[in-house]
Amino acid sequence: MKHNLLGTGCFVVLLLGVAVIAPTQARHDRNWPIDCLQGEWGYTETGIVVLPTSPPTVVNAVAVGKYAFDASGNFTGTQHSNTSISGKDSVLDTKIGTYTMNSDFTGQLILDVYDPSNVHLRHSVWDIVVVDNGNEIRGIMESMVMYPSGASVSPVITMTATRLNTSDKHERR
Repeated sequence: MKHNLLGTGCFVVLLLGVAVIAPTQARHDRNWPIDCLQGEWGYTETGIVVLPTSPPTVVNAVAVGKYAFDASGNFTGTQHSNTSISGKDSVLDTKIGTYTMNSDFTGQLILDVYDPSNVHLRHSVWDIVVVDNGNEIRGIMESMVMYPSGASVSPVITMTATRLNTSDKHERR
């Protein structure tokens, strides 16, 4: 009886060990966590930009848009933005960029923004984190360069993005 109980106990421990290791291996096979961004996302950006004037000028910055991330670390997007930098009520911009992700679901977006005439408007870097089991991105802009002047400005802008199609979702296990 003791022999069967010991054998059963060893089998249960072995089975639990395989159950813990298998999902971890599956994540590594899928290039996790880069896969967690794949798909389309809707987002909003809100904050201010401090322009390098004397005295410094503070302008409001808001945007709403959509990103499409691929599995290779690239993304594109469109946004309607409204800032007093552009001098227009609302502008439709295009974003093109790359992203990297870390194993702790933090990452970085590096992007360039173009107007409808394909004029390069700005370059920015965002620090992000993927939360809510892969359904939401939160970010803060780390830096921004305005074109054509090349002036670095001081952004205080945050972003929240929500996955648009849950069938694109690559769930964390």
